[in-house]
Amino acid sequence: HNHTRDGGMVRGILTHDYYLAFDPKVSAHYQVFEIPYLRWGKDEIDPLEETSEWPPSPYILHVFSSRRGCWEERLFVREGDAAGTVAKARVLFEGQQNSVYWRGSLYVHCQGDFFMRISLSEDKYNVIKPPMGVGRINYIGLSEKGVYHASFVKNHIRICILNESCDQLEWILKHDYDLKPIQMFDRQVHGPWILEDINYGIFRSHLPNINKEEVIQEKFEWNSDDDDFPENEDMVEVHRRHPYFEIEILGFHPYKEILFLSRSETFKLKAMAFAYHLNSFKIESLGSIYPSCHKYFDSGLANEAREIESFPYTPCCWIEEIPERVN
Repeated sequence: HNHTRDGGMVRGILTHDYYLAFDPKVSAHYQVFEIPYLRWGKDEIDPLEETSEWPPSPYILHVFSSRRGCWEERLFVREGDAAGTVAKARVLFEGQQNSVYWRGSLYVHCQGDFFMRISLSEDKYNVIKPPMGVGRINYIGLSEKGVYHASFVKNHIRICILNESCDQLEWILKHDYDLKPIQMFDRQVHGPWILEDINYGIFRSHLPNINKEEVIQEKFEWNSDDDDFPENEDMVEVHRRHPYFEIEILGFHPYKEILFLSRSETFKLKAMAFAYHLNSFKIESLGSIYPSCHKYFDSGLANEAREIESFPYTPCCWIEEIPERVN
């Protein structure tokens, strides 16, 4: 698969990732951006091409518009410097490549470990380098003050906020937050999680002998405004018994400075969710998030179907009613 740039071609694009630009508070219409992913390898790679700037300017992207109902090529001109070269962008990438949409711009974590802010109205884009001194895993999300960046640094998680005042794009460090309370938490808590068993029919075809149990939805409702919750009292040196914990970022609260994390043992067993209140430094356990009866599902599914992923979802119900436009 090739990609046109400056009258030439960038070869070796393996695939594309797709990112959604949608804000229901502004409009019911949305756009989907197709961002190319460069393949790592030496086949059919022009050495001169490898020294070219990446991303190119102009940058031709395929964009789907719900308003028009079709895909189209759109040309975006870069403001500022490029992230590097094509060769640098081909480096193997690990971790989450996520995006956020805020105030008419799409912020994308791109291959080559940089961020791109795409202005939908001006057909321009900027390259944003990650904050200094962060770890290998980079995550961006949307919260109270705009675009946030989270990264693991040893036993801490470093949170930065993107400052876009005076046309400057720079990361401002909010704080380094200690992860030891999450690693040492050793109490079973069943939080306000409800299993929407929409895929039971798929599991049932694999597991005909498993009877579906009636799901009793307990009346749990987590309130992010409630700071009166039990402290993590039952903290012991659990890392002596469990030498490895995997902590992952689930996402940011959409309008409060709260970061959601998960902690799991090897192979993501016994995963628990936590809410890290970034202003008060309090950590709230939200209980186990592993699907019920997973041991039965896990035994009957192929390896590629066992992986469990998560993403933050914000229902529109929290959004204030859109005022009527006065002509």
